[in-house]
Amino acid sequence: MPQSEWENLTSPLTILDAEQITNLLHRTTGERLTIDRVLMYPLENGGAIVTRNEGEIICCLIWMASESDAARVIGFGVNPLYQSKGIGTQCWSVLNEYLRSAGLTRITLEVRANNDGAIRFYKRFGLRPIGWLKGYYPDALGVLMSGPVGSSKPCN
Repeated sequence: MPQSEWENLTSPLTILDAEQITNLLHRTTGERLTIDRVLMYPLENGGAIVTRNEGEIICCLIWMASESDAARVIGFGVNPLYQSKGIGTQCWSVLNEYLRSAGLTRITLEVRANNDGAIRFYKRFGLRPIGWLKGYYPDALGVLMSGPVGSSKPCN
């Protein structure tokens, strides 16, 4: 897949963007976010990194600065039709560029423990499990992962 055009959307999101993000994250992660919830995210301290195909958001990564040196990934999804084509890796690279330029040095996120593909992806970029999250997801055990802001390329 050719290099994608990336946008870092900040508050306020449009209703259409919030709806597309909500639908994409539900479809790819099982997260049942509401449009109102997505509109509430404090994106002035982060953003929603997206790329589109014919106006439709096909990849989204919502992030925010959570501490003076850390960023938290709130949601990350790639439309299944575009998975395994490098879109997620490109998006992660864009995130790392933003975080480095903001002086942030760590990334944290939560992921379902049964989402082996996502866990492998994050490990390729240096994140490691640091704890279990019982009750975080209503239907699955969660894993808290953390790692350095690092290379925009995987460290296979």
